[in-house]
Amino acid sequence: MPHSQTFIAVVLLAGIFSGLLSPAVLLAETKTGIPTAGGLPILEVPDTLEGVKEGTEKVGKEVAKVLPNIIQTIWQNEILPVWQNMLNWTNEILWQKYALPIIQQIGDRAKTMLGQEVEKRKPIIEQELEQEKEELKEELKIQSARAGQSLWERFKALLR
Repeated sequence: MPHSQTFIAVVLLAGIFSGLLSPAVLLAETKTGIPTAGGLPILEVPDTLEGVKEGTEKVGKEVAKVLPNIIQTIWQNEILPVWQNMLNWTNEILWQKYALPIIQQIGDRAKTMLGQEVEKRKPIIEQELEQEKEELKEELKIQSARAGQSLWERFKALLR
């Protein structure tokens, strides 16, 4: 039986069991030392509201002790394996078989198209770089000529 079906069966049985026994547990008190066929003590209906309160508190304390272990067991044995199986399936089936090949194919096409476009524009880019280089050389000559001028000569050039 797969984990998910086992988990659903356990939850349904627990729900039915707790639904049938919860009124008896809330209104009952145990007699110590009198086992039943299942090894559980016989339940007795309390006579007063104080007895109901005490019985409810006892049951609440027992549930509080046992419930974390039950939840941990269900989590580790039922829920976590289901999620791990879903993750493995998603990785192996969806990602590896379908998504990754499509993404790689798109990437290869993009590289091919970009490579062709770069090759087309390469001479234009080289020509523009040469023009920029010449412009920078001219600007450098002008700046170096200005650097050779004295401060007074620069000031006079500004006033003209």
